Amino acid sequence: MEKYMKEFHPKDPLALIEDHSTPTVVTSTIPPTVTPAVTPPTLSVAPTSSMDPTPYQTFDTEVTAFNKRLVEKKWFIRGQKDILKVFTNYREKVNHAVTRALKKHQLKIDLVIKVRLLRQDQEGEQQEVSQAFCGGPRLILRADDFDEAYDESVKKIWADFDQWLSQRSGWILERVENLYLNTATYDLIYGRSYIPTSKGIAAKKAVVNVQRQPVF
Repeated sequence: MEKYMKEFHPKDPLALIEDHSTPTVVTSTIPPTVTPAVTPPTLSVAPTSSMDPTPYQTFDTEVTAFNKRLVEKKWFIRGQKDILKVFTNYREKVNHAVTRALKKHQLKIDLVIKVRLLRQDQEGEQQEVSQAFCGGPRLILRADDFDEAYDESVKKIWADFDQWLSQRSGWILERVENLYLNTATYDLIYGRSYIPTSKGIAAKKAVVNVQRQPVF
């Protein structure tokens, strides 16, 4: 009986191996532990806006001050030498930024474009200069005001650019560097207080100081 157990039920696990020079792979009868598959987190990638101009790539930055009452939005321009084409490509992008701002408050905008110009002096050396041209402040009270304000800004910038070139010789536009949209919160002026007229002025009976009464 002991011999039978030795052959078929050896206490020494090495007895299962007849030839120790040739390892034998023993397959376990215990079912392997199934590790549940871990679903990797899904990375949400924001879709590229259809308003992004092509074929050059842009990068946006935004700087704010005075509790976001003043905002400067900046676009970096790549591979563009035509000022008017830049304004055409970025019209919808600027409009989108203005429309979002109008949801919070009325505002004034100022479009600014920065360009780089080149020329050669009399000695043959190349000169470079970066020059900014402003469209001037434009009041935006509602979304319908945007088209007129944008067009007037572009006209002023183009006129200033043409005048700048006419007053200087030899300068050539190399590229457009940046486009800026500067916005400022616009607050309407309301009568909010009453300041009594001084006794000296009131005694002359020549000044009317209107005091508004609240209406309920």
